[in-house]
Amino acid sequence: MELIIYMAAFLLTISKFLDCWTTSVRITHLEQEKNPLARLLMRKLGIQTAIWLVFVLTTLIVFFTVFAAMDPGSGQAIQTAFVLI
Repeated sequence: MELIIYMAAFLLTISKFLDCWTTSVRITHLEQEKNPLARLLMRKLGIQTAIWLVFVLTTLIVFFTVFAAMDPGSGQAIQTAFVLI
């Protein structure tokens, strides 16, 4: 199960990186972003800063959830939920 959790975390991180990278390459102005929350963040922080901040935040969330799932106190149900969700 440990390997599956690490693989899921790796795939989540890679897919978010590719999402951020393609967004970074494609967006040239705010009107292209359809997500109103992301658009607001881009307006306040700048397009590139907002995109990569989202990537960092997502990576941190994945890291902490993997840490919680791998905790010796967490059971098989928590680990399975991590992989499935």
